[in-house]
Amino acid sequence: MRQFLKYVNALADEWRGPKSDRIELWFRGQSQKQIPKPSLYRGEFKSKSGDSELRIEFERRGKQFSRDRSPADHWERYFLMQHFGTSTRLLDWTDGALLAVYFSLRRVITEGSTQKRAVVWALDPFSLNKLVMKWKETIALPGWKEVKPWLPKDPLAALQPRYPIAIDPTHIDLRLAVQRSHFTLFGRDKSGLESLARRKGKKLRLARIVVKGRKNIRRIVEELEVCGVRETSVFPDLAGC
Repeated sequence: MRQFLKYVNALADEWRGPKSDRIELWFRGQSQKQIPKPSLYRGEFKSKSGDSELRIEFERRGKQFSRDRSPADHWERYFLMQHFGTSTRLLDWTDGALLAVYFSLRRVITEGSTQKRAVVWALDPFSLNKLVMKWKETIALPGWKEVKPWLPKDPLAALQPRYPIAIDPTHIDLRLAVQRSHFTLFGRDKSGLESLARRKGKKLRLARIVVKGRKNIRRIVEELEVCGVRETSVFPDLAGC
């Protein structure tokens, strides 16, 4: 764990540069080495028709999932879709490095499965929005007119943007706050981050941190427990019980 945190701090210093530019690091933990994609665009969830039918169905039936209040608009409804495991174009990130490590090893921790490798991706969201939106040091917020094309109010409207943007969610659910959640919202390109990395190279600040070896992984699992990063703290609801 010490070596992982040392690398994260070194990465932050490198990306900040000599001018001490403002940066923010987002992390995503997973077991695969591939540049991540949202659930709608990968594996068994991969969809050729987009998310229009899922959005329509969730709008019809999703109110029953809102514990505190109903979603105020289509943005909150979309974040709630992601929260309840519906396939979307959203990709989860967190600004907590140890939380990302936890998610990369969650099956080991909760199911006792064996795993030889843990992967944490690091992203500077400012660099993403600078490339895609021409913004500097800005994270998008739902409802801004500039981000409307990424989530048209009409689920059947054609999706125009190609690449993803970095966006902060409305904290409609406690879990979003506890997990220090952020998102990249993908456009038409199903491999948007990968495509952008190929086109722009180091201008997109995206890095992969790999932890190898069962012995290292067992030690990290123990250290996470000591640090209080466990299922009940990451999922402050029935899912964590």
